[in-house]
Amino acid sequence: MEARPFAWARSIGPYEGVLRALVLLVKYGGEPLVARLLAREMAELSAGSATVVTWVPPDPKRLRERGFHGAEILGREVARALGLPGSPLLRKLCHTPEQVGRPREERINAMHGLFRAIRRGRGETVLLVDDVLTTGATVAEGIRALQEAGFGEVCVLTCAHAVGRE
Repeated sequence: MEARPFAWARSIGPYEGVLRALVLLVKYGGEPLVARLLAREMAELSAGSATVVTWVPPDPKRLRERGFHGAEILGREVARALGLPGSPLLRKLCHTPEQVGRPREERINAMHGLFRAIRRGRGETVLLVDDVLTTGATVAEGIRALQEAGFGEVCVLTCAHAVGRE
């Protein structure tokens, strides 16, 4: 088993049933009320050590197509629920194909070197928010970029985690 780069990772539950349906409403529909509900549940899982909340950055092409980014909506709501600053700390450098349904190795390779920090850190503990944790490739790349930029420990908070994955 490979080492995980995060201090901890928590999710509301498995990516199935009602939770899956709610996540999809935020991810593809940008539903703010559903995001607020999920974010409150996510915030309850936080250990309280973070000083700033951020999110996995949007794919530029999908952001233009949809006009919103589900992880950002969730991240801002989690920050609000925790009373912490919520700020975009990462940017995605280029478009990548959807990760859904891709094998683990392809996901990992597609993420390598894909994110850059927007600003330098000063050792802050970051709470990184995303919708679903599958292989961990996306958050691992985000954490790499944050820590290279001088941020400290990174904790991961997602709505759901994939079921039946490595």
